[in-house]
Amino acid sequence: TDPNGVVLFRNAGRTRQWGIEVQGHERWQLSRLSLDYRYAYTGHFFTYLEYENRGNDFSGNAQPGVAPHTLSHTLQATVWNNLRLRAQHNWTGAIPLNDANSVSADPYHWVNAKLSYRWLRNTSAVEGFVGVDNLLDQVYSLGPDLNAFGSRFYQPAPGRTFLVGITIDWRKKY
Repeated sequence: TDPNGVVLFRNAGRTRQWGIEVQGHERWQLSRLSLDYRYAYTGHFFTYLEYENRGNDFSGNAQPGVAPHTLSHTLQATVWNNLRLRAQHNWTGAIPLNDANSVSADPYHWVNAKLSYRWLRNTSAVEGFVGVDNLLDQVYSLGPDLNAFGSRFYQPAPGRTFLVGITIDWRKKY
């Protein structure tokens, strides 16, 4: 509560928060080619058991700001320990944005790809790469404002972005 008596944050009501996480990793070696596949699923089921605010009863609604389902995959192919292609896919389900669950951020697919080549020398490595983030140019928000005044919920994330770069790494030995 501030000096004027305005309540800024308060704990009220009761919630139930349960979830599940599943992840896995597979690796295949085919002569000079190796494939590495990782996957993960999360289910977040967060609900208000009892919650009233300004005369509105939100009991039974999903808590805003959390996607109930997310799924991610990464596949990396490596040839001769130097040339790598990595593709990533993340899917995020609809995210409720207010206590009433009357507004939700749409589900989206986020796809990234990166091609790199690594030059190894006794105590160092130089890696050049090109890539693209948000390949499908999806519209999404990484940090929505919950219960926002005037329905200003969205903080837009970047659209399709291209990357080019060099990484230099010094270690004792490779």
